[in-house]
Amino acid sequence: MKANNQLSGLSQRRISLIIRRKLPSWHPDTGWGPAAETKSIAAALADVLKNPVYGGSIPDSRIDLQTLYDLHLTWETRGDYFNGVFDKRVTLWSALTTIARVGRARPIMRGSMFTFIRDSEQTLPVALFSMRNIQKGSFSIEYQMITEETPDALELEYFDEVTWASKYVTMNVPGVVGEPVQPARASIVGISTLAHAQRETAYMVADAAYRRSVITFTTEMEGYLPAFGDLIAVSHDITGWGRSGEITSWVNPVAVCSEELDWSVGDNYAILIDAQGDTHGPYKVSAGPTSRSMRFEPGAVTMTVYTGMEQDRTRYAMGPGSSYAKMC
Repeated sequence: MKANNQLSGLSQRRISLIIRRKLPSWHPDTGWGPAAETKSIAAALADVLKNPVYGGSIPDSRIDLQTLYDLHLTWETRGDYFNGVFDKRVTLWSALTTIARVGRARPIMRGSMFTFIRDSEQTLPVALFSMRNIQKGSFSIEYQMITEETPDALELEYFDEVTWASKYVTMNVPGVVGEPVQPARASIVGISTLAHAQRETAYMVADAAYRRSVITFTTEMEGYLPAFGDLIAVSHDITGWGRSGEITSWVNPVAVCSEELDWSVGDNYAILIDAQGDTHGPYKVSAGPTSRSMRFEPGAVTMTVYTGMEQDRTRYAMGPGSSYAKMC
């Protein structure tokens, strides 16, 4: 049908389409498969990067396909899909950000490699930042206090795949009972089911309610160890997050430390940092023969503890329970 003067504006808008995209998918064993109907977030992200017509024409060598496949398995298990339409020209990065947000992820660049990070629970820190590698005077912490203007709920808009109309999910922040007074409003392109919208609303509410402190510090080359989204351990005297220092002498399983240790509270644990900056532990520790020594359980420490002068000594952070450091 040719859109000419004989068609009114109303008639033009009465033409609707049900669009089902067909995209190839990647598997670590078989590589790229044939194009097939899919709602996959990972397939959409890969298409935006690789497509030579409307995408970035990025070669496979510059796409972290294994990470994308691992995320695909997570999204499929959860039932997270991207059902959205781009009806105007956007940048490559904007398209990637929009699609990845449906899966609680975001694109990042590692050198020349495109990869993706999903916000999820982590338990093992990839690096420790303490008084030994935080530059003096650079550490600060800012708390985002709750005020009268703070929203008491979130109202998320999504496009329902059954009714083909916008719907809303409202969720109160923790501690708020009854009808919210001033909810914040947001929308996510690509969500098309109630269950998916409820999960993302709960995530956004929890993110705003429980991540209310911003820690800032300056470090040196060790700042390149963690990537965006990685879990790190922070130990600092100002905030009382454990006690940290270097191991000056090591006779397994007793370590002599550079700083005084405090054994006044409960069971204590320690983590150690090796020469590559990797964290080990936590290990349960007890008081050693001197005020600056701690005893590990026999056979617990299998890493090489360095106490010489030719490189950084093995660093530690210790404290009662899980408070040997702050996970950030």
